[in-house]
Amino acid sequence: MSTSNELSTAPVTPGRSGSAWRWYVLLIAGILAFASCSSDNQLEVLKREQLFSLTYGMFEDELNLFNLPGEAPPLKTRIAMRDGIFFLVNGNAGKVLSFSSFGDLLSMIYNPDRNPEPLILTKTDSFAPVNLASSQGRMAATYPFNEPGEVAVDSTRRMYIEDKVPQSSRQYDAASNSLLERIVVRFSATGQYIDYLGQEGIGGTPFPYIKRVQVTEADECVVVSQNRAGWLVHWFYTDGLLRFSVNLPREKTPLPEDGEDLIASLEDVLPMSDGSGLLLKIDYYQEIIDPETRSASGIRFVKTIVWKMNTADGSYIDSFDIIPFQSEYAKRNNQDPVLRSWDITGSAGTQLFFSSVDEDGATYYAVYDTSDRSVRRYALNIADDELNYMTFFLSRDKILCALLAAPHEIRIVWWRFEGHLAGAN
Repeated sequence: MSTSNELSTAPVTPGRSGSAWRWYVLLIAGILAFASCSSDNQLEVLKREQLFSLTYGMFEDELNLFNLPGEAPPLKTRIAMRDGIFFLVNGNAGKVLSFSSFGDLLSMIYNPDRNPEPLILTKTDSFAPVNLASSQGRMAATYPFNEPGEVAVDSTRRMYIEDKVPQSSRQYDAASNSLLERIVVRFSATGQYIDYLGQEGIGGTPFPYIKRVQVTEADECVVVSQNRAGWLVHWFYTDGLLRFSVNLPREKTPLPEDGEDLIASLEDVLPMSDGSGLLLKIDYYQEIIDPETRSASGIRFVKTIVWKMNTADGSYIDSFDIIPFQSEYAKRNNQDPVLRSWDITGSAGTQLFFSSVDEDGATYYAVYDTSDRSVRRYALNIADDELNYMTFFLSRDKILCALLAAPHEIRIVWWRFEGHLAGAN
């Protein structure tokens, strides 16, 4: 049986630039941080490992990140990792690839109208039975992708892949003034088409814009989407039946007890990895009043609170105050830092993971432990020439994976948090 709850929302976004010498400074800061116990004010540098690289192009083991007809903006490219296997969704090429951690191409699901015939893999059809003996498990299955995007993989390596429906199947929702044109297609580990999920479950109404697709530890699929009225969460059992849905309209965003004069903006919604509830990351702002005219002259960021919501009744069962991001670039240049919000990127055990990009393009992560309310901050070593395109994925075992677009190659790398967070749940 499905249930539906109501709450609220509204979004925001950051920016980026570059600096050639910043990593010398960050390295020194990291060495000093490791010299003593961690505290909220220390910055550690995570060790980066490059696993393999890919070339730009249209062949089966290559990615097309930027080239679309008519110079259209690039479609989504996303990365996921499960048990050491990497899954790359390339929207521009209309394909999904899987690789070993050594860079060996294992499988592909692709639109044959937008890709050349495979040379390495055995070609099959996503709608046809698979002969594993003849293909030796390395298959290229055809499927008519339109715009594949977000991806999640469960414990059986079943893939959940966002796609856009054909023009004839799109719907318009007058209540939210939104276009419904996204679905989540399910494929078996061997690339066979299973079915697709819409808002009511298998074969249901398309979703509006999909922000994330995620699977819980119980292999239940959660789709977080947005329309003009707010946010939507659809939670599905493993068989594809709708477990419940949650509607988060903008006008019902919660305020802290002392926040009557604050403006609330629900920036993100994240399912807890253990399936115990939803995390709502809400930024709070305050109007700036001009003392001479006594009229509002703008707004300023005040704070971020992550609320944990009980999906059974829509109640808030906990909340966590998240310290603002403070620019390391501003500190080094003796500038007054402008406080701003972190982006929430995932949860694992008792820990919440946040990211932010500084004024010089440097990327930072913060890990907030909900058990003792402590924070640890980390710097990631990403070079200036890798900022052309970046996409990240945090695994349930606290490994941060990334796809980084350098000028002449695409690098697949990871940073392992588990050693730094030893002893944490």
